[in-house]
Amino acid sequence: KIEEIIKENNPRLIIELGVGSGGCTFILLGLMYKYNYLLMSIDDNYNPAIRGLPLDLQKRWVYVVGISYNALKTYKLEQRLPKDYLILPDIYLIDTDYNYWTLKEELKVIKENISEHGIIIINKTSEYRNKSDLKCEYGVFESYPKQIKEMINLPMYKAIEEFLLENKNYYIFKESMEFGGCLAIR
Repeated sequence: KIEEIIKENNPRLIIELGVGSGGCTFILLGLMYKYNYLLMSIDDNYNPAIRGLPLDLQKRWVYVVGISYNALKTYKLEQRLPKDYLILPDIYLIDTDYNYWTLKEELKVIKENISEHGIIIINKTSEYRNKSDLKCEYGVFESYPKQIKEMINLPMYKAIEEFLLENKNYYIFKESMEFGGCLAIR
């Protein structure tokens, strides 16, 4: 389904939030051969499984270690970014820690940093429709802010519903219940 969205929208820059084991990252890297876009992956852990990429892919992909919503606020200040990355992203793919508070913070920052017809893809939307996931800290060994713990009973999906209510120009245009669910909004 991600290839379908990429093919239909011809993005210049995709930002992936959350790498985990790298499954989606490898799909996005593979699609770069077919579709000419830049990719930035932001994760709260460095993923050593992604070493050894061909040089042509390394030039079109940047990996940033940081907490998603904080890294998004400052990624354009990264000195090592090629000038090509200093554009508004066309697609965001969110696959972070599946809780209400983190997703709400990510959506706030994304709304201010997305191209005019940009797309936000959110993973695990059916799996976390009525609950949130809670670890005790981010992968960079930074404790969760206390707001997360105060809002842990709010399901992740509620952040999506609130975002759509507060931003009437956004709507769900694709949704799938497969593999824990996924939806795309624009």
